[in-house]
Amino acid sequence: MQGRLEQGLTNWTNNNPAQHAEYAAEHLLQQHHHHNSDLLAAAAAVAPADILCLQQQLSSGCNMHIDMLGYGNVSRQEMCQLVDQVQQLLQPEGLPGGSWPPLGKVLSLSPMDMDSSEPEVQQAVLGVPMTEAAARAADAAEAEECAVGASSTVGADTVDCSVASAGAAPPAAPAAGIENSSAFTAAAATGSFNPASVICVLSNPNPANNNNAVYYSVQLGPDTVNVSVLLDLFVQMSSKAAFYELRTRQRLGYAVTLSSTSLHRQLGLVLKVQSPNTAPVVVSTAIRVWLTEYRHNIESLTTEQLQQHKQALKGKYLEPAKSLAEAARRTWVPILSRTLEFNRRQQKASAIEALSLQQLLSFYDTFLSPEAPQHQALCTQLWGSDQTAQAVANAAAAPETQASPLHGLLEQQAQVVVLPETLQSFKQSRGLMPIPQLHLPPAAAGTNHAP
Repeated sequence: MQGRLEQGLTNWTNNNPAQHAEYAAEHLLQQHHHHNSDLLAAAAAVAPADILCLQQQLSSGCNMHIDMLGYGNVSRQEMCQLVDQVQQLLQPEGLPGGSWPPLGKVLSLSPMDMDSSEPEVQQAVLGVPMTEAAARAADAAEAEECAVGASSTVGADTVDCSVASAGAAPPAAPAAGIENSSAFTAAAATGSFNPASVICVLSNPNPANNNNAVYYSVQLGPDTVNVSVLLDLFVQMSSKAAFYELRTRQRLGYAVTLSSTSLHRQLGLVLKVQSPNTAPVVVSTAIRVWLTEYRHNIESLTTEQLQQHKQALKGKYLEPAKSLAEAARRTWVPILSRTLEFNRRQQKASAIEALSLQQLLSFYDTFLSPEAPQHQALCTQLWGSDQTAQAVANAAAAPETQASPLHGLLEQQAQVVVLPETLQSFKQSRGLMPIPQLHLPPAAAGTNHAP
């Protein structure tokens, strides 16, 4: 078993460059994340005594919370009986505050605020002096700890009526419109999202692969219905345009995708490009130029075209589950993420109806455009074969060429180059994104069944 585990972790290096670039971005953005190399080292060091120790911990119920979802051909009474049996057998004592998976800390790309009396920090990157305008080794305050009690579980005879943990009520649907979005208003009011351009040049885990890859992600803030709908709409209308411009017309790579992402419920826009011969610095520049120029496409949308996109999205939101397994997954996600928003798809379908073109433009102008006042971009670059030295030289000396129309803009942004050896210092210099609203069981909740 240990050998199979190690083999699986070792095979990770054979992933394609685009997958490695995405993995590196997620590793950089998380305050605490075990890299595959660390997991491999830990797996190799596991001894039988460690397994016995884990077994004892599990049997004690210490630091344990259990969620259960009943679906399919099972009655509510049968599910409640099963919950009671699990509760009596394992006797979970609950998780300590701050240890819930949704509380995974995601770093903000914006530099932390620094005292103006402090000198500017100079960082050397392989001999190339780099200015990191906001490198400060200060940790952001931890979220207020939540008292978490014993395991709380719910049973249900159908997927649709499965449940709430510890009697917590699902949150009310937010009002439609970006103006009511917490991510939008908080950032706009406090100015907490300063423009930032971060370039991460990673070592190639598989030097035998000659392909280059770029993973360009725009950080948008906590997941809310309104921001999520705006992001979905932008992806719906721009994904084909991005493919045509970057893949078909410019031929920058044979794999080009534009999509949305959610890391610990922090939303983002992602463009991935994998290329056999185009340098990542050229691809990243082309992505930013395309994003900048795409505003014209939004402005030129007719009322009929906007309505078509909205109706297409609404149809996706309200599309019934095609299988019992899919229905179960839709119900399990709100439990796992602790949102308890079991009607999230219905909320988004209602929000899309009230969406206007002006709201979409405001969303683009605030977050998505590289010229936006709160544009936070992470560009992860993986260079094929063994081109790391050249990648560092290019990124440090001229991340965007002088000929780029974005050159003047980037000089005004907090531009930072992150290398494997400077990764930890970068993480220490960044604050944390706001934690989305969570619904956690209260202390000593015991076993609760959905009414």
